[in-house]
Amino acid sequence: MTPRPAEATWANAELYHVRLFETRWPVCGTHLMWAVVGHKWVRLCKPVANTKFRMRRSEWNALAVCELFETRKLRMENSICL
Repeated sequence: MTPRPAEATWANAELYHVRLFETRWPVCGTHLMWAVVGHKWVRLCKPVANTKFRMRRSEWNALAVCELFETRKLRMENSICL
């Protein structure tokens, strides 16, 4: 499991599977990221590179793939691969 950031502001962070494909974000591609979802802003942290940034909540909600890691993990475990 990727380590949660040590700062106190990340105490409520949840691990998300996120796909970012716009050049305005500091990272691009599919990543596991820690996120704190607020009313107006979402704070994101990519744990290995320690890259931190924020985006508007409306942009977060518009992402094509953005789901909790535990939800995705359960879905993958319950699927049948032939």
